[in-house]
Amino acid sequence: MDGGHVIAETLETAGTDAVFTLCGGHVMNIYDGCIDRDIPVIDTRHEQAAVMAADGVARLTGNPGVAIVTAGPGVTNAVTGFENANRCDSPVVTMGGQGPLENIDKGSLQETDHLSFVKGVTRWSRRVHDTQRLGEYVERAFRQATKLPTGPTYLELPWDVLFGDTATKPPTSVRTRPVRSLADPDAVQEAIDTLESAERPVLVASGGVRWGKAVGAVRDFAKLTRIPSYQNGLGRGTFPSTFESAFHLTRGSAFKRADVVVNLTMPWDFRTGFGEKVADDATIIQVSESAERAGENKAVDIPLVGHPGAIMEQLLQEAKSREFPDWSEWYATIEEKEAEKMATYRDVPDAKDGVSAITLIDHLAPFVEDGTPFIGDGGNIVASAAKVLRPTEPENWLDTGPFGCLGVGPPFAIASNVVRPDKVPLVLEGDGSFGLNGMEIETLARHGMGAVFVVANDAAWNQIRVPQLQYYGPDRAVATGLDFTRYDAIAEGMGAKGVLVREEGALEGALEEAFKAAGDGVPAVVNVELDPETNAGTGGYPA
Repeated sequence: MDGGHVIAETLETAGTDAVFTLCGGHVMNIYDGCIDRDIPVIDTRHEQAAVMAADGVARLTGNPGVAIVTAGPGVTNAVTGFENANRCDSPVVTMGGQGPLENIDKGSLQETDHLSFVKGVTRWSRRVHDTQRLGEYVERAFRQATKLPTGPTYLELPWDVLFGDTATKPPTSVRTRPVRSLADPDAVQEAIDTLESAERPVLVASGGVRWGKAVGAVRDFAKLTRIPSYQNGLGRGTFPSTFESAFHLTRGSAFKRADVVVNLTMPWDFRTGFGEKVADDATIIQVSESAERAGENKAVDIPLVGHPGAIMEQLLQEAKSREFPDWSEWYATIEEKEAEKMATYRDVPDAKDGVSAITLIDHLAPFVEDGTPFIGDGGNIVASAAKVLRPTEPENWLDTGPFGCLGVGPPFAIASNVVRPDKVPLVLEGDGSFGLNGMEIETLARHGMGAVFVVANDAAWNQIRVPQLQYYGPDRAVATGLDFTRYDAIAEGMGAKGVLVREEGALEGALEEAFKAAGDGVPAVVNVELDPETNAGTGGYPA
């Protein structure tokens, strides 16, 4: 076999759902190997989108997603995708081309020092120097991507190494899941002891709950203890709207009053004021994938380090033999705050022109509550949607993540089609974010992939424009205004279905029309004229 076929056979052993790429001569023999092994090759219009689609597969399945990019600009274009995966602990394996080893530093076509600039945005990166070791290094890239904490890896493949012949057999097994390491049993017992004596405890579930396949154990733990519970980031969907002890709008105020905080892998980043939103005298119990992360930005009293799924099973087992207090008074306090928050959120003016943000979101809610996969790709509109929409499962919610990386909508929709072809994803787009990877609508159409894109078109980068107007006034508001673009017409030109909505009364019919087209494998773009005054605030900028 040549090197490309060795790699393809290794990917087959790993159970790879698909590879995402933008074609390049440096890596084309990998495609040939994938054809022989029935691994779908999904070609995108930008390398950033290829890596983001691989990231989407990882977030949806928990297994590494795979991207293949050519040398030079292929790798540089992929860097944003690397860091977006990095911030979300997403195990993405990317392989990139390079000129022949014998010509390194001579100026081969598209040659550049890839390893230097991918080092900061991946967990592990290497160059392969010997064709006989290609399978070994691909297996290692998977292993490094799935060690705790999980994350993206990069493998550079020089032309002569990749196209060389080898008689070395590919690996017979490839790790695609983290090792299930347990926490210190004494720390687990101390955590439950602390919770048993708590008066105002709260729990928050974040991304590690998804990576650790811990959703069932977290739900059982919350039901057993009846601890007031919140969700964050990739943990969203751990607690559906019907979950008795789940709350959604009051995490900050609950943190300020809590005497015990059970943090399930949530980083103490800008979303918690870097830990400053938590009461100073609260006891912090934190599940972390590494000792380094336990206590980052916020001192932790009881660190539980290891595999989140395994640790949750430890906590659940220990909790089964305990008696927990009646926290009904604490519940009542939170419930009152929740009602106040929702009332404030919904106290917004009616739209003067077009459709209001809350009206648009309310029209999407029934789809999300019915189990439709939701993808959020935008600023204000997605932040607002997160306050209202309640996904039924974690895999039914994907968004930009803590990196705040716009453009994920179309690539994530591609990923959803690959791993969940029986479900049509619903993508809520800001008009600004749609411009970043909007050409991937053509990718979806070309591959017969259905998805419904709802563009909240307020003709502005409104998350930045609103504070800009407040700080500097309309005469100095620059670089944040957009024209009302006919994204529906652009979609039609790419082989998709386009629908224009300028008033609320047309929304229901437009969504019905869009889902019908998407069900037939045709992506649909519903371009909604949004009143910018109703899409004005998230409360989170700047951070």
